[in-house]
Amino acid sequence: MAHWFPPLEAWPENELYSKYPLVLMSERPRYRVHSQWFNTPLLRELDPEPFVKINPADAEARGIVDGSYVECFNDRGAAVAKAVFSEAIRPGALLYPKGWQLNQHKAGGWSLLSSTEFDVFAVNNNFMDVLCEVRTWKGDDE
Repeated sequence: MAHWFPPLEAWPENELYSKYPLVLMSERPRYRVHSQWFNTPLLRELDPEPFVKINPADAEARGIVDGSYVECFNDRGAAVAKAVFSEAIRPGALLYPKGWQLNQHKAGGWSLLSSTEFDVFAVNNNFMDVLCEVRTWKGDDE
């Protein structure tokens, strides 16, 4: 019999929502298939570095400027990427194209934010079930 289970992390009743109010989700990349062709020179010219899409309202509330480097973080880790404003992203969410390697980020990487927990029925990790926060990156390489 079908039964619904709430997400492991990105769920409004989760206490972590007060500390990490944004749901971090991945999308299929435009210039790669998963992580294939992650280092193809021509494709890197078209898609040179990791970025994260953010709703302008969420960015404004955090003092983030379009095109600036931001740090997405939680208790597990962090990833630095360029902020790209998009009205298509609902407030409370962040969206990044998957397939970027750790050495292609200015610091950290997307995989460092995800959980090792998995759905016992699907026997898979849900990459849309990650809570985080975002702030302007204060790194040396800006």
